[in-house]
Amino acid sequence: MLNKVFSSPPLAPSRPASIGLRSAPARLFLQVAGAALVFAGCAVLDTTHPAPTNPTTTPSIVSPGEVPLSITATTTPVTTTPVTTTPVTTIPVTTEFISECPDEPLTLLPVEAAAIVGVVPLGNLNPPGHTQPTDHVYLWLSGSETGWPSDKVLLVAPGPGTIIRIGRMTNTSIRGEFTDFSLTIEICPGREIKLGHISSLSAALIDNLRGHHNCHEYGYADENYEFCSFDTQIEVEAGKVLGTAGGRDTRSIALDLWAIDWSEPAATFINEAAVHDEMRYAVCPLDWFVAELQAALYEGIFAYTGVSREHGVDCGTIAQDVPGTAKGLWYLTIEGQGDWEDQLALVDHNARAVDQAISVASTVADSGVWVFERRQTGTVNRDFGEVLAGSGIYCYEGFTDRSSGTRPGDAFLIEVIDSDTLRIERWSGVCRNGYEFDTPVVYRR
Repeated sequence: MLNKVFSSPPLAPSRPASIGLRSAPARLFLQVAGAALVFAGCAVLDTTHPAPTNPTTTPSIVSPGEVPLSITATTTPVTTTPVTTTPVTTIPVTTEFISECPDEPLTLLPVEAAAIVGVVPLGNLNPPGHTQPTDHVYLWLSGSETGWPSDKVLLVAPGPGTIIRIGRMTNTSIRGEFTDFSLTIEICPGREIKLGHISSLSAALIDNLRGHHNCHEYGYADENYEFCSFDTQIEVEAGKVLGTAGGRDTRSIALDLWAIDWSEPAATFINEAAVHDEMRYAVCPLDWFVAELQAALYEGIFAYTGVSREHGVDCGTIAQDVPGTAKGLWYLTIEGQGDWEDQLALVDHNARAVDQAISVASTVADSGVWVFERRQTGTVNRDFGEVLAGSGIYCYEGFTDRSSGTRPGDAFLIEVIDSDTLRIERWSGVCRNGYEFDTPVVYRR
């Protein structure tokens, strides 16, 4: 049982806080199309049901499950949009603003400690938007564990830097229209963080949504998105109020956090053309926080779900392609119905070392994730990294309760034909000798 309580640095001047964490899965997607940043929002609520009304009371943080991490904090509810705050001064970017980049440049949490109820590490799967392992972590906010958002909380800069990009994402679906924001902050030359699913921006930042921008539309079926990216040069200090996160008038119940290090070698993917640059340079943002905050964030990974992080798994993994095997990212050889619909991922679970997952966007099955315990021998539930090209058909069954989209008796047949070609089929039954395909779907690297 986790039982850690400590005082963290203030989120803003004269705002004491401490931290406690629990979490739940989410989904959202980010890609770059030319100069425009494409941001597809998930981690949203069903807004057809009314939320409980208690607009002025900060929710008590009582950890469900068996691994709570207690936190206490002094909070001030935020109920106005946009946030009224001291204007952010717009000045030219200079590399002299931060002359050196420390190993742990983030000295504050982006929201008050008591608002964070869990952390989802890199590599999360939630198709179709996140069929491939995610390149960012989620900070789940109060209310996400019950499905109801709490009051808005102030969002602040976790470290000094320069806001170089503001994103505005509008989602149109059968649920209506929904808009939220993202901010990209250069914290040192070559190192950036990004905050996503921001429910409102400060008035000073809203004023910057008038300059040069790029917009891109994407989506699938009845889920359509427009993402617009606005280039900016706005210097901020640690603790500067940027806007709000969460809130009863938003679908977003998580704050998303990226760390991109352009100064390090890029991660390796077999089909680099199919992967956006930020995914290749993404690193774990938890590691950029000062030690005390970093330790608490790590302890909060998947805490309240009961899927405790195993030793050695750390912050999750994005790039998992293993040449000549089934492991990694695959793409349909026929055209999908929309963005992401051509994707298949055969990868490790992002918190459990013994588990792997079949992550499907479409075609083979409706979108879902099938999680199983890997084996090192035989042809049933064999580790994807040991399923070699030309080695025959393998069968996967016995999926755990950490799966989604499953049905009773589910099984999958997988065969790697050559280094660039794979066949897969979903079927019902028990894995047995003499597997044969009926109507397999072909994927390529």
